[in-house]
Order: sequence, then C-alpha cells, then structure tokens
Amino acid sequence: MAVVQAFAETGRVRAALNLVGLLALGGLLAGFLEQPTPALQSYLYAWIVFVVLTLGLLGLTLLGHVLKSQWTRPLMRIFEAGGGVPMLALMAVLFAPILLNLPRLYIWADPEVVRQDHILHLKQMYLNVPFFLGRFAFFFAVWMLLAGLLRRSSLRQDQAGDAKERDYRTNLSSVGLAAFCVLVTFAVTDWIMSLEPHWFSSVYGIWFLTQMAVTGLAFSTAVVLVQANKRPYAEEVTPKLLKDLGTLLFAFSMFWAYITLSQYLIIYSANLPEFVPFYLHRSKQGWQAVMWIVAALQFFLPFLVLLSPAAKRNARVVLGIVLVVLAARLVDTFWIVMPALRHEGFELRWTDPLALVAVGSFWFSVFLGQLRRGALIPSYLPMKEADSHASH
Repeated sequence: MAVVQAFAETGRVRAALNLVGLLALGGLLAGFLEQPTPALQSYLYAWIVFVVLTLGLLGLTLLGHVLKSQWTRPLMRIFEAGGGVPMLALMAVLFAPILLNLPRLYIWADPEVVRQDHILHLKQMYLNVPFFLGRFAFFFAVWMLLAGLLRRSSLRQDQAGDAKERDYRTNLSSVGLAAFCVLVTFAVTDWIMSLEPHWFSSVYGIWFLTQMAVTGLAFSTAVVLVQANKRPYAEEVTPKLLKDLGTLLFAFSMFWAYITLSQYLIIYSANLPEFVPFYLHRSKQGWQAVMWIVAALQFFLPFLVLLSPAAKRNARVVLGIVLVVLAARLVDTFWIVMPALRHEGFELRWTDPLALVAVGSFWFSVFLGQLRRGALIPSYLPMKEADSHASH
C-alpha cells in the first residue's frame, strides 16, 4: 500500500513539475518574441547547467562501478536516474531550440561573420554546423549506450543476484570512463568554449569534468541527506558514509580550485593576446564580484568547514555545504557562459531564472520518474563490502 501511495504522490509531483515547465517555456517564448537573442542566451545557460549535472551523474555512475566502494551504494540509483537514458534523451531534445538558432549564439555558425574573420575561416573545417550536429548526435549515442547497458545490468543483478553482472559493469565502466572523459572534452569545447572561438584552453575538458563531478556528487548527497530520516536511506546514512561523502566533496573542490587557479596563472603569466580576453571580460563591468562569490562559495567555505572531521560526520553541516556548492555551481556557470554572450557587462535578465525553472522542471520530472522505477538502494553489495562479509 505504501508503494502505491508513493507512486501516486510521485505522479502528482511530476504532473505539477511538467505544468510549471510548460508555463515557464511559455514565458520564455514570450520573451523570445520580444527579444530573441537574450531569451536564447538564458535558455542556453539553463541547458548547460542541467547538462553538466546530467553528465556529472553519468560520470559518477561509471566511476562508482569502477571503484565498487561502499559509499556508492546509497547513491547509485540517484546516479542512474539523473544520468540515465531518459535523462540524456531529454537533454538532447531540449537542445533543439539552440540548434534552430545557432547563429544567434555561436558566431562561427554565421556564414557572413566567417567570411569576414580570418581565424574563424581557418577553423571552419571543425567549426561548421553539419559537423557540429554530427558530433552532438555521436556524443549522446555513446553516452546513452553506456548508461543503458549499466542500468540494465544493475537491475538484472538486483533481480537475479548474479555477481558476474558486477564484473561486467566494472569492465564496461573502465573503458567507458575513458571514453566519457574524451567525449566530454569535445562536447564542452563545442557547446561552451566555442562561444568564444578565438580563445582556447588546453585544460578546459578536465576543468569541466571536475565541475561535473562536484555538481553530481553535491546533488546526489543532497538527495540522500534530505531523505536521511526516511527509509531506505535512514539505515544507510551513517557517520562513516557522511565522512566519505564529505571527504570526496572536499577533494573534488580542492581539485577544482587547483585546475581553476592553474588555468588563470598560466594565462596571466603568458600574457598573450589570444588568451587574456577570457579573463579580461570576466574581471570587469561587475563580473569581478561574481568571480569572488564563486571562489567563496565553491572553495573557501567548503574547504574551511570540511577540514573538520566532526563537521563531516554531521548530516546537517554536510547538507548545508552541498546546498552552498550547488548554488555556487549556478553562479559559476553564469560567470563562464554569459560574458561570452553579453559583452556590455554583468546583467541579470528576467528570462535567466525563468529558463532555469523551465529546464529544471522537466529535468526533475524525469528524475523522479526514473528514481521510482527500481529499488532506491541496490540489493547487492559493492565488491569491497561483499568481500568483507564473505571473509567473516
């Protein structure tokens, strides 16, 4: 009876989310009819926010099956729901308004601009619309294949208890994780770095891979801790799990800071005209305040709080930190994307939060639907925990 009630409640929440998403899309359409380019900029920003979250959860799915550690067990179904085939299909479909308006957002997609720009003309072999569409389709096809195979194997082991499925997922994820990293590097180059096609960075891929890991881990940890007093998470949220998740978040935040600072210092010390505009645009006209907010929320606060072992064992403290990190991810993505599109300085338009609501409503609707399609906690144990039980 409780299961039926839970499904009914989920159905009502999803219906409400879909309605909110449709209303928000209607508002965005009105904004598009009035001022097309600013509305599309807002939509692209929102899409990037949620595709980073989706790919972060898919990457953590792959990483979890490679590591086979105990901390992955209560989070695995969240990884699978947020980075699974239906979610990837949703993000591919939601990219359609951007594909239909590429020249408004990407100057390399405008033939007139390319004819007048020698650098863009030289890059046209790679930065052209047909090849861009082909790469987009290829990225999502590979990611959906990986996500689908892993999800089916995980559910099969849940039902049949065959330990060979775990080895299959580990072998697939070992290769899949390497492919995932390569494809994400090309994807963020296409979708984000090419917004400023005269500029490039050799660490852009690993920079965004780290952002995806931080976003996915913070989100999944928040989902578990919000439900920490309810079954089945009540039995899983132990001081050890909290310590593991806090330590992982601390490590990912430190690595993000290292990559971010390294990129800045290399560009600053070289002081070459083809590199410095990226930071020049983001350190004046109001963007410098956004940069310091990101540094405080994404690095300094988590670093100082999570240094304490006691803080990492406190569920409320960890939940508070992951919510701060998620807020920082919204601000950081805005700081990365919008200066490439809005050259007159920092500007927050009414379509920016509306676009987040529109894309986010559909994202959470699919997420809740996928989360209810299997047991919230896998019935099988990770390899290391299973070996420990067997030895006793």
